[in-house]
Amino acid sequence: MGNWIDISDELPKQNEEVLFCCDIDGEFTSVSLGWYTGHKTLGRAIVMETIRDDDWSPCTHWMALPKTPGPKYNPVMECKPVPQVK
Repeated sequence: MGNWIDISDELPKQNEEVLFCCDIDGEFTSVSLGWYTGHKTLGRAIVMETIRDDDWSPCTHWMALPKTPGPKYNPVMECKPVPQVK
């Protein structure tokens, strides 16, 4: 984990958030967060949906997100009342 993957070697799973960037004429775009839609661009890239402006971005390289530290957040546990101390 922690290595950039070229889309010619492996595609990300559809609808799973990953980090991605795109090689455009030897220059890489900034790293973004998005998910693969199952579509390709007219060039060699794949289409990644992002939450910015409901727009898509091209992707030639991607990386899985690291696991979050600690247990998953459980909002139900946070909402329980605390017993009063007398």
